[in-house]
Amino acid sequence: MTEEEYCQLDTQMETEDVLMNDVKCDLVKDGLVDASEASQFTGLGKTKLYELMTNGTLPYVKIGAARRIPRRALIELMSQNLVRKPRSRAMNEQQKVAIIEAVESQHKTISFPRLKKWVGATLELTALKLMEEGGELAQAILRGESMDEVVKELLDVAQTATTMMYVLEEQYGVSVDDAVEKHIAKLRRKGYITITENREVKNER
Repeated sequence: MTEEEYCQLDTQMETEDVLMNDVKCDLVKDGLVDASEASQFTGLGKTKLYELMTNGTLPYVKIGAARRIPRRALIELMSQNLVRKPRSRAMNEQQKVAIIEAVESQHKTISFPRLKKWVGATLELTALKLMEEGGELAQAILRGESMDEVVKELLDVAQTATTMMYVLEEQYGVSVDDAVEKHIAKLRRKGYITITENREVKNER
């Protein structure tokens, strides 16, 4: 080993000694306790504490025959052995039923049948029919007709819209279910609904 390498090694060892001394100072600056006090603090027996000191797990200060344990060392020991079990996320059947009932109470499901008369209808034809039904709904509202009449016209609009969904799926390969999910997600992003406030309209298949 050259003189330069020896000097570098000596400097490194001195630096490590300084760092070690700093660590030791930090460890004892909160005070020391004897085995009896440490036992009361941790709940461990004296025999266990001496075992931990002997195997190097628990650092201690030895002055003559007396052993003193840094308070911080005890805190670190307890922290290192802290066990925190994750909270169980499993739900029992009663909880599952309660959640399902809560969700269902916030949804409105309306089913419309597939009309035999409109089997094979084109997209253009159903679009025209949808505009016609929409116009009749608007007229019922503007004329101030009864709510029963308004609802009847509204259901005609919904039925025609459902027929258009069948046309889109069967003739154009569109997944209406996927489209509905995207639509609901858009409404949530824009703040129109919350997770438990959306109203779903489903087709009877």
